[in-house]
Amino acid sequence: MAGFDYDGSPHLYLSDPSGSYYEWKATAIGRNSKTVEEFLEKRYTDTVAASDEEVVRLAIRGLMEVVQSSAKNIEIAVLKKGKAMEMLDHETLEKIVGEIEKEKEEEAAKKKAEQEKLNK
Repeated sequence: MAGFDYDGSPHLYLSDPSGSYYEWKATAIGRNSKTVEEFLEKRYTDTVAASDEEVVRLAIRGLMEVVQSSAKNIEIAVLKKGKAMEMLDHETLEKIVGEIEKEKEEEAAKKKAEQEKLNK
């Protein structure tokens, strides 16, 4: 469950079947949620949280850890105080997924080049 206090501060809660609930800054549910949670624990920062665009990118990148790299397998809902929930459209998701895939390729190439330097 997600929402906002009267002062505009966001809150995200996760409840379990026993009725216990926990507040999170970022979390995941469902199959492979542990993998996504571990990803979020490593990469979530207050700096990322301050940017709507970076938060969406982090969520998509986390999902890409456990689903095939394709926007057709991802749905993202964005909540903003005082506005209706917005589902990101397929074109927006495709654009962001493409950017993330390019970043991953660049990171992999950089790591490979660094590894080759160490091996020489």
